Amino acid sequence: MCPPSNRADTQVGPYDMDMYKQTLGIAQAVHDAGGRALIVGGYARDEIMRRQGQEVESKDIDLEVYGLGKPDLEKLLSKFGRVIKIGK
Repeated sequence: MCPPSNRADTQVGPYDMDMYKQTLGIAQAVHDAGGRALIVGGYARDEIMRRQGQEVESKDIDLEVYGLGKPDLEKLLSKFGRVIKIGK
């Protein structure tokens, strides 16, 4: 997988630009640490709908991370804010 880009061609609404930029920062940090981050869930669905011309507002972005152990991921994420552990 290629590292995340700035994706200047993406039609990101102003309502979620900060969320989008923070997600890119996290994905880049995961990549730099040797892992892989994928956007999954509702945001991925909403992006497909936007590309089809529908107006959709996303409320969050879910990332699925591979290649990093739990302690390493928690340490990495703590650089972006408070880490709240839910479930296992």
